[in-house]
Amino acid sequence: MKLLLLVLILLSASGAGSADQPFSVHRVADGDTLAAIAGRYGAAPGDIASANGLAGGEKLPPPGTVMLIPGSTEHVLSTLYEAKRRGLGAWPKPREGGEYLEPLAPPPSGEQQTGSTAPPPTEGNTAEVPVKAGEESGGGRYTVRAGDTLFRIAKNGGISLADLMEANGLREGSVIRPGDVLVLPQAKAGAEKSGAAEQKESPPSAAKGTAFHPRWPLRAGTAASRTVRGTGLFEPAPAGTPVYAPAPGTVLHSGWMKEYGNAVFIRHGGDFATFCGGLGVSYVKPGQSVTAETKIGLVGEGTGPGLTFHLLRKGKTVDPAPFLGTSTEP
Repeated sequence: MKLLLLVLILLSASGAGSADQPFSVHRVADGDTLAAIAGRYGAAPGDIASANGLAGGEKLPPPGTVMLIPGSTEHVLSTLYEAKRRGLGAWPKPREGGEYLEPLAPPPSGEQQTGSTAPPPTEGNTAEVPVKAGEESGGGRYTVRAGDTLFRIAKNGGISLADLMEANGLREGSVIRPGDVLVLPQAKAGAEKSGAAEQKESPPSAAKGTAFHPRWPLRAGTAASRTVRGTGLFEPAPAGTPVYAPAPGTVLHSGWMKEYGNAVFIRHGGDFATFCGGLGVSYVKPGQSVTAETKIGLVGEGTGPGLTFHLLRKGKTVDPAPFLGTSTEP
């Protein structure tokens, strides 16, 4: 009996994810089941299924497939986003190389994502480790490195994404690969000023936390009709109801997500990002800048239509109520 207890403790210690880590990396083995994986990591089966794009009752991906296991319920959305952008679990591989699907939260300056935040490349389920954009190769040109995206190259170069694509004859469906050489157009004075202002304003917002006050995405919504759903809020609304961006930011994802329907992830200044799910139609694209007046989509049809809203801080879902304050009303 003591031996069995010791084995269980060792298994728990080696497999359980830490609440401080967004997720753990698991490679599917022969004989694995969702329940067994959940027990090993101390995670809820439903959370693992949602994060890895598995519908209810769906079988696990083939052996050898890399899955991401949420460290806690609060990390399900950030884990889902990371698995989807890399094509891990049951999520399909990015058709365009994922060049517009930026990380939910960029790595700290000068650091690379490792361990719990960046699974290593695997056979049959490749996931490149994102790295900070390298130095220019001289003469206004840049050599693409593994993990680079057009969005990141433009941001690090202080130029707009549209100018970068125009200078290189690229479009939204274009794919960039390591070794490609891109022309870096000269940054416009206005863009440099705007970028400098954004960098100057972001740290205070991140430090104070409460300086971020998003608006409720349904302009006709009322706080009384909202209910807590998991780690977020849900408000019923008729199909076709307009949904607006909660605050200025950059769209990280706009498209289908199992369990959530069409959804939009938006990164805001500092450590914040928002998630709006339950959409039937989406009007925005990854990489697009939005304001609080931007209509990002419409509530979708189905049983119990409405908006699912989550607020993430440093990649972890937090209670949105204290941040909404009185700014939720039009």
